[in-house]
Amino acid sequence: MKLNNLNIIRLVMFYLISSVYYLNFPDTTFHTGVVILAVLGFTATHFALYHPKGDDYLPYILSVDFGLILVLGLLDPGSTLYLILFGVEAVTLLIVENRKKVILPFAASFLATFVSINLYTYQVTGEFSIFDNLISGAFVVFCAIVGRLIFRLTEAQQTVSDQYAELKGAHEQLKQYSEQVEELTAIEERNRISREIHDTVGHKMTALLMQLQVAKELQQVDQDKSSKALTVSEGLAREALHETRMSVRTLRADAGDARSFVTKVREVLGEYEQQTGLVSTLYVEGEALMIPPSIQLALTRLVQESLTNAVKHGGAKTCEVELVIKEEIVILTVTDDGKGSSEVQPGFGMTNMRERVQDHGGRLAFETTLEQGFSIRAEFPLKRMTWRVGGADDYTHDRR
Repeated sequence: MKLNNLNIIRLVMFYLISSVYYLNFPDTTFHTGVVILAVLGFTATHFALYHPKGDDYLPYILSVDFGLILVLGLLDPGSTLYLILFGVEAVTLLIVENRKKVILPFAASFLATFVSINLYTYQVTGEFSIFDNLISGAFVVFCAIVGRLIFRLTEAQQTVSDQYAELKGAHEQLKQYSEQVEELTAIEERNRISREIHDTVGHKMTALLMQLQVAKELQQVDQDKSSKALTVSEGLAREALHETRMSVRTLRADAGDARSFVTKVREVLGEYEQQTGLVSTLYVEGEALMIPPSIQLALTRLVQESLTNAVKHGGAKTCEVELVIKEEIVILTVTDDGKGSSEVQPGFGMTNMRERVQDHGGRLAFETTLEQGFSIRAEFPLKRMTWRVGGADDYTHDRR
C-alpha cells in the first residue's frame, strides 16, 4: 500500500476522535457500543489497507469508513468532529487514487453525508453553526489538497526513478556499444593490416626469393647479372622490412596505446625522418579530442601510407601534414614535393586509403602535377555520414 507510515497516523486519528466521542456521550450501553463498533471497524479497514490488493480494495474500504463516520456524526448532533474524520479519509483517498470515476462519487457521498448530518442536527437541536462547519469544512478541503500534493510528489519521484533507471540502462548499453565498436574497429584494422602484410610484404618476399634463385643460378655463369640480382634482392629485403615494421608499429598502437592522437602522428613523422630522411611538418587546427578513436586510427594509417608513397613512388624530400578539426568534419591534407605524376594509377596503398575513408562515410581526393608533387585530401564527417550509391565518391585532379 502506498500510504506506508501514514496508515498508522490515520488509525491514531480515528482512535483519538473516537475517544472524544466516547468521553462526550452519555454513559449508556447503546452509545458505548456504537463507539466500540466504530473503533473495531476503523481497525479492520486499517489492516485491510495492508493487503497486497489494498489499492484495489480502497473504494470498498473507504465506503465502510464513510458509513462509520456517518453513524458517529448522527450520534452526536451539533458536533463537527466527524468532518475531521472526513479530512483523514480525503488524504487517504487522494494520496492513492487518481481516477475521477472513483474520486467524484466519494466527493458526492461526502456532500450528501454533510448535508444529511446538518439537516438531522437542525431537526434535533434547532441550531446550525455556520462558523464551526466552515472551519471543519476548510480542514477537509485542506486535507484533500495535501493528499493531492503528496500524490503528485510521489508520482514525480516515481517518474524520476523510472527515468533514471532507463537512462542508466541506456548509458550501460551505450557504453557496451562503444566498447564493441572500438573492438570491432580494432579487429577490422588488424584484418586490414594482415591483408597488407600478405599483399605487400608477401609479394616482396616472393620477388626476393625469385631474385635470389636467379642470382644463385647465374653465380657461376654471369657474375655481373648475379651481382645485380643480389642488389635487387637487398632492396626488396629492405622494403619488406620497412613494411613489416610499419605494420607491427600500427598493431602495437592499436593494442592500447594511451598516448594522444597528435603525439602518435608526430612520432610517425619522426620515425619516417629517421628511416628515410623525409622532413615533415605537422599543422593542427582545432581540438583533436573531438575525433573518435576509430577515425583517429584511420587518419594515422592515411598519414603512414601517404608518407610511404611519397618516399617510395615520389622520391619526396619534404612533406606537409595538415589536420583541421571542425565541429562537423575532420580534414586531413598531406602534400609532398615528390616528382608527382601526369596520371594516377591507384595501387594497393591508394585502394586502402579509399576504403578507410569510405568506411566512415567520407571523401578522398588525390591531386598531382608532374614534377610538382602529390597531395591527398581526406574528409571525415563527425555528425552525419553519407554514402553515395552510383558515381564516384573519390576524384583525382591534375594541377597542370
